[in-house]
Amino acid sequence: MECPHCDSETAENSNFCRKCGKPVTQNEATTKLFPKQLSTDSIKSESEDPPDRPHDKVKMGDESQDEGPSPDTLPRSVFLSNLKCALALGAATVVVYLVAKFFAEIYIKPPPNEALTQNDPKLYFIQAVMAAIFLSILYSPIGFPRKSSIPAKGIAREAFDQFLRGWSAIWVTWLLLYLYLGFILHILRDVGIKENVAVQVTVDFLNASTSVAFFYMFLVLDMASVSTKDAPRRNKGFQKGFIIIIVIGLLIFLSSSIGRFNPGKFELGVYLSGIFAALSMSYVFGRLDSHYMNVNRWTLFPLYLYAVIQVIGPTLVHFSGQINKHQTVFFIAALLLKIYLFIVMDYWLRDGYFKEYFNTASDKLEDRRSKK
Repeated sequence: MECPHCDSETAENSNFCRKCGKPVTQNEATTKLFPKQLSTDSIKSESEDPPDRPHDKVKMGDESQDEGPSPDTLPRSVFLSNLKCALALGAATVVVYLVAKFFAEIYIKPPPNEALTQNDPKLYFIQAVMAAIFLSILYSPIGFPRKSSIPAKGIAREAFDQFLRGWSAIWVTWLLLYLYLGFILHILRDVGIKENVAVQVTVDFLNASTSVAFFYMFLVLDMASVSTKDAPRRNKGFQKGFIIIIVIGLLIFLSSSIGRFNPGKFELGVYLSGIFAALSMSYVFGRLDSHYMNVNRWTLFPLYLYAVIQVIGPTLVHFSGQINKHQTVFFIAALLLKIYLFIVMDYWLRDGYFKEYFNTASDKLEDRRSKK
């Protein structure tokens, strides 16, 4: 038998160890807690993943996913998705402006003594530069969660990537909006009633696109948005909801365009555009108040304020006639609130708030689904 004190071999019927001299009983010597060749240090090292061994599989939902390390930059798929979004929206913006200008030339008759207005495009170029800077920060390691700070679980990880697509798409639409305003007003210089209507319609189109991106973020936060091999229809509700949002956005854009061409008669469409934008932001900001996020309530107040002022925003978007102080106050407030929105969202992204949300929310959704 083996001595429990020094691990040396001793006689079966011996009461004392031949080497260390300590008393040995049969019960003590039968089994040791750790074999000689396996120390506690080796057990600890085996319980951890060695650097060259693949990470274990994690069961998430209906399929296993790799829990591999999180990247420290925006995933390539998100970048490509937003590049396509920028190209598509950029082309659509040009088409919308040309179509609106065509109809404005036909249906709008300016008064004979129409006064042309000069707009300074510098303000819009400044906001375009700001949006470009924030996008570059988002796509760089400076403004992105570090390794192990974003969800590693399969479904939660994919949902997080979808959320990032929506978040960066919002800044793509704002970048296009202010680039468009800067260039078009720089080219036109003098803005009359026809040019004013065409610009207003195009601004409404880009604002509607921003609202759709906000609603997309909300759907990702609120619904099962990722399908699996075992449950390919898991995200059916999410896809259906997003299609409905796109249709509603197009209808509201058409109604606001009619209101631009017929001021005083169909202004309801213009207000609907602002209400649609306010609702899209409110839904997202309300979801951020979830216990899964655990954010301070006071940080949400400026965001709700930003959502509220969207209701009157479309009524202040005009570029002919004298620009009043209400417009100036609105654009400055919107600029400051955009900066605040980016700062708080970037902090929550980097500090792991969304990691906790998507991991917990995915588990809750799977529990609810398994009980049905």
